[in-house]
Amino acid sequence: MSKRTEGRMHLLSASMALACAAVWGGAGEEARTAAPGHSRLAAAVRTLSGDVLRRLAGPGMQRSAGREGAEVAIQLRERSALMRELIRTEPAEALRQALAPDALERIRAAWPGSAPLLEQRGQWQGTLETMVFESRNHAAPEVAHFLNAGGERLEVRLAGDPPAQVACGGQVRLRGLRVGDSVAAAEIEALGQPPRAASACATVGDQKIAVLLVTFPGVTPPAEVTPSSVASVLFGPGRSLSSYWNEVSYQQTTASGAVHGWYTLDRVYFCTEYNEMRAAALAAADADVDFRNFSRVFIIFPDPGGCPWTGFSTAGCWSTASPDGQILASTTWMLAESFVDPEQGLRLAVRQGGHALGLFDSRSRRFEGEPLGPLGETGTPGELDDPFTSMGASGLAHYTAEQKLLLGWIPPWSVPRIQSTGVYTIRPLEKQGSGNYALQVQRGAGNDAWLWIEYRQPVGVFGASIPSGASRGALIRYQDGALWPHADLVDFNPATPELEDSPLLVGTSWKDPYTNLSLAVLEATPDELTIQVKYGSTPCTLVRPSLAIQPNSQSAMAGDSVAYGLTVKSNDSGACPSRTYTLAALAPQNWQATFSPQVVTLAPGQSAPVTMNVTVPATAQPGTYPVDAGVVAGATVATALATLTVLPPPDPSLEITLNLGASPTELVPPGTVVFTAEVLGGGEPVPGVNVSFSLTQPGGSTLAVRFARTDDAGLASWSFRFRANDAKGDYIVTATVKSGSRTVTAQRTVRLR
Repeated sequence: MSKRTEGRMHLLSASMALACAAVWGGAGEEARTAAPGHSRLAAAVRTLSGDVLRRLAGPGMQRSAGREGAEVAIQLRERSALMRELIRTEPAEALRQALAPDALERIRAAWPGSAPLLEQRGQWQGTLETMVFESRNHAAPEVAHFLNAGGERLEVRLAGDPPAQVACGGQVRLRGLRVGDSVAAAEIEALGQPPRAASACATVGDQKIAVLLVTFPGVTPPAEVTPSSVASVLFGPGRSLSSYWNEVSYQQTTASGAVHGWYTLDRVYFCTEYNEMRAAALAAADADVDFRNFSRVFIIFPDPGGCPWTGFSTAGCWSTASPDGQILASTTWMLAESFVDPEQGLRLAVRQGGHALGLFDSRSRRFEGEPLGPLGETGTPGELDDPFTSMGASGLAHYTAEQKLLLGWIPPWSVPRIQSTGVYTIRPLEKQGSGNYALQVQRGAGNDAWLWIEYRQPVGVFGASIPSGASRGALIRYQDGALWPHADLVDFNPATPELEDSPLLVGTSWKDPYTNLSLAVLEATPDELTIQVKYGSTPCTLVRPSLAIQPNSQSAMAGDSVAYGLTVKSNDSGACPSRTYTLAALAPQNWQATFSPQVVTLAPGQSAPVTMNVTVPATAQPGTYPVDAGVVAGATVATALATLTVLPPPDPSLEITLNLGASPTELVPPGTVVFTAEVLGGGEPVPGVNVSFSLTQPGGSTLAVRFARTDDAGLASWSFRFRANDAKGDYIVTATVKSGSRTVTAQRTVRLR
């Protein structure tokens, strides 16, 4: 049927709400445990940073011309590429390896034109979009986030803990570090959830899918993959995507559509050019498809060479440009080679179709020698290895209870939150009916950790593919928000490497050694599972403390001292007594670090601030160094990672000038006076220089001392508030700057009347 004879159905909205909550896993998890120096990427960045900074120590401020300028440009381009890769794979490490603002300003001043190659700190606001990429070797799927901000599309990786209440498609504000079009987000804030979806992009009802078979000049698609064979896999009455969704949703969701193609696009588009490929595919099918009639687009294409993924998809619907104007649709890309075997094609379509609906992949979380570790311990996440759902390692088993709840296929009341002792029943997830489809059991009191408990039976065409172990007990998944917002399968038979035997079996019980929770599976029939939930007395559980550091990156010159703020928190359970925590530094050899205080005593749940002062040796060479902190409590150690950039001294060939101002110069107290020091080298601002201020009162005694560092404009300021009872008369403020062996001072007088 041609596009001109098709009926036109216009979408009513260009915004949507996704079933998904944004997943911030993958590379960020590794980054939160990696220490500086343990990453080859980080070490390479540090080496290049040191090389560039040491060049600043040479004579002359303007170095853009000549051989040195060319060499620096090569180094900065290489460093920029490494920083972008570090953001993608270890975003927390990228934040630590970033040069301090004053170091960046020194480089920009010395080599004009270097700014595009350097990182920039800031905040960005826009709409969050998420994509999931499934690798060909069945490794962990890659989850990528993009921020549409001010006409730019920035790839975002989160360095800290996953945020709460951030939905795909929602408005967010993030703060962090940007290199090129890559951003390492230190913090992310939800500004608002997307509006409710138009019915055309909802997860309940018939999913209208436009399927486009596309190939490239000189690339021959598999002969076995035809429009009719693909239509059978996606929409046929037998084993198809539509039949799968129909069964798993309890007859609430199906799929329908048409398969168009093959179309030969104007050129070869590689997998990394997926947006360009989509635009070309939509244009090629323009005469045959009115895209306003569809809320899902599937693009099936042969591997053009070197594609690392079998399939990838947007997580939910985005506003997308089409030849028919903006449409609200998800887009899924899949390799045609996967559809040579219809069963393999169906499995790929079910998983990628789940991503299109807003779901993410399912995995396990293992703890050494036990089903669950202490509260706060993240364990070791698996890689697409949950054998009890099609979003994991199982080909066509049902989606999990959590996933069905997210899609609106089961009501919230059928997955109650359990926080009290009792005996509860759960119906098999494969069987539609009244009662509980799952339980969310709180893991002890006073935390946000939950156990999702469900029961499975081999019922239905696709439900029958569940591993046999699932029907012999309770399937339990763990959700604590530590790595991502969804629940991970936990293994209640950790003695074996397989996960098929992970359920808590009928007739067995489990006592959580770290909380007051215990579970006992009392009975299992084809129609329901009965489980006892009991909350007893809370044991004393000693847990690794938390240690945070701010800022995680600073700069100083050789011989200077800088201060870092630490926060120590006790994570012991409430039944434990107070414990003593001792601070220690993990700094380079011959560096001095002191703590104030060095020892703190904390009750469970308490926190305490600590200051770490780091002194850079006078012999330290320019470069970026790790200055980590550790806290020891018994046999447990927690660390907080930071860096310090040692700057070269100001150019010795330049005359250092220090100007000092005060505003106002006369005052009737109480009131505030602002002292501002300007440091110039050869008439140009010198950023990153320490300035000491000393205020002397009438009579000659020192009233106050303060240290500050010059900003990009070479300015350092100090605000001092005089009290009403301060002595009247002349106060003298002295500013001092040291540059190598030289000391420069300036003074101003303030009169109190």
